[in-house]
Amino acid sequence: MKVLKTKDLMEIFGFSRTKMYEVLQKGIIPATKIGGEYIISEEVLNEWFKRNQGKKIKL
Repeated sequence: MKVLKTKDLMEIFGFSRTKMYEVLQKGIIPATKIGGEYIISEEVLNEWFKRNQGKKIKL
């Protein structure tokens, strides 16, 4: 299983560190926080993309 960290998510979404943490703290993306780091499996992120395809996500 591949696990993505905050830095990986920043690259995928093109967000700054501040914006990415804001999105993660709001629970918009279903990541898990361990210590000071958010992580999410690639599989869960892909499922999230599928569920939200065509939807407008309010940030």
